[in-house]
Amino acid sequence: MPGGRKRPDGVQLEWENSQIGPSNGGFFPFMIHDLTPRDNRAYPGGKPTTTQWEGIEKVVIAVKDLDAAIAQYQRAYALPAPERQDDASFGAKLAWFRGTPVVLATPVNSQSWLAARIDKLGEAPCAFIVGQRLEPSGGTPSHWFGKHVVWADSARLGWHLGFELR
Repeated sequence: MPGGRKRPDGVQLEWENSQIGPSNGGFFPFMIHDLTPRDNRAYPGGKPTTTQWEGIEKVVIAVKDLDAAIAQYQRAYALPAPERQDDASFGAKLAWFRGTPVVLATPVNSQSWLAARIDKLGEAPCAFIVGQRLEPSGGTPSHWFGKHVVWADSARLGWHLGFELR
């Protein structure tokens, strides 16, 4: 589907997007093909001021039923069985498809922040893990699938931001 918008300075941005399944960017991430030159769509106010981040490593998608979600992702993308892990501090049971940025997360119980988020917003992205070259300071440490992750205090945002040391 074609899409686009005008930036506040009047420059027109254009793209095409496609989705898998009934939701746009929810349970299944959407795909986008930018038609606008990168210089017009990235950092219109200047270049980023930090060089310690190296891009998004993982997108965590909140799901109600982990086994059913795994089966849907395997059918849609022909993926092998995921690695699984529980993270009590994050409040979730996790499944990661090696070689992809997708982690599926289901609440460990009905009182967790993740359960409340699913009740409010449905199955959708709930956290992002950014690659970082420097040891993150502060935050809550964790280990996800063999990688050291530090979670920033972003709970007030309604989603979580983590940093994975490269």
